[in-house]
Amino acid sequence: MQALSLRAWWEASSRRQDSSFEDFLDSLGPNAPIERPRWFLRERFAKHLSEISRGNSFGSFFVAIWGVVTLPIHSLLVNFKVGLSGLFATSMLTGWGGMIMLFSWYFGWLNSFHKGYEDAFLGLLAALFGSSLLILALIYVPMAQAHQAAAGEVAAFFQFRVVVRLILTRFTAYTFLIGGLAFTSLVFEIPRLVTLNDNFIPNHENVTPRAASFMLEAWWFGWSIFFFAALLILRTISAAIYRSAMLKAVRSGTIAIDELPTNLHVWFAKLAIVPETPIARSLIGAMLRATIGLKYRVFLFSVVCLIWLLFVMRFYFGYFLVFNEYRGILNHPVIQVPCIDWTPWHLVRGEEE
Repeated sequence: MQALSLRAWWEASSRRQDSSFEDFLDSLGPNAPIERPRWFLRERFAKHLSEISRGNSFGSFFVAIWGVVTLPIHSLLVNFKVGLSGLFATSMLTGWGGMIMLFSWYFGWLNSFHKGYEDAFLGLLAALFGSSLLILALIYVPMAQAHQAAAGEVAAFFQFRVVVRLILTRFTAYTFLIGGLAFTSLVFEIPRLVTLNDNFIPNHENVTPRAASFMLEAWWFGWSIFFFAALLILRTISAAIYRSAMLKAVRSGTIAIDELPTNLHVWFAKLAIVPETPIARSLIGAMLRATIGLKYRVFLFSVVCLIWLLFVMRFYFGYFLVFNEYRGILNHPVIQVPCIDWTPWHLVRGEEE
């Protein structure tokens, strides 16, 4: 994500005439982005040791030892850290709506079983409130995830002003991205609903719980291959929209370089990407563009809200057909943890029910 975005910004700058992209990356230091990052071994290990050797302190010695010890798995540790930080930031926004929806779901069923009809409104209001919170979070999160991935900082995820301006800068393309996320979620709801069919082999009476669990794990593993490919395509599109929006926003002055996280601030400063001189326009023309632009953004915002509203309705309808404990309520794979394994816990434990 970092290297893809940085290459696009480098190609759009005047610095591309001075040196190659690889030379530009080397000028950023040992922690610069990598075009083809490794999965396990440490990146730029020799350069890292060279930087450490310049220090004569006792602490530098232990830093060097730690660098040697973690050489075989440093990239794995970094990837693990990035994944956890992304999951944490995403959960901080989407988790509230999900937990309120979880409460509304269980409260609604318990209230029905105990016939406490005088409290029926509480479950309904909680469902509406939780769904609204989740929809607002889902509008924001995809661009925030891209911003955090490019900046390499958790704090970048919560730069609400910057992220909202990025969304508005490429709102049309962003709307199509959200449509792709919702459609992908709908497609991968199908294999979950298929498990409801009595002809589905793990549902046969003569199949033991252990065998049913094994077949379901194989079922989800096969679908996970296609899900992984879909996520790669969606993340690639998200990265393209993000880097285009960031470049346009910085050049137009919508986002100041000083507002950006440390890494992005350094990169844009080195690339000498600065706001362009605005073209003089008539007052009437500017007012017309502003009015049309506002109405168009309101229209796109309505479309995005409708898409995520249908996403939430699809989820509630699907859960009435096939219930998968709290996992489906708290985790939406296209946005949160990319896992589509819905094997019931009692089968995992080898129990009948």
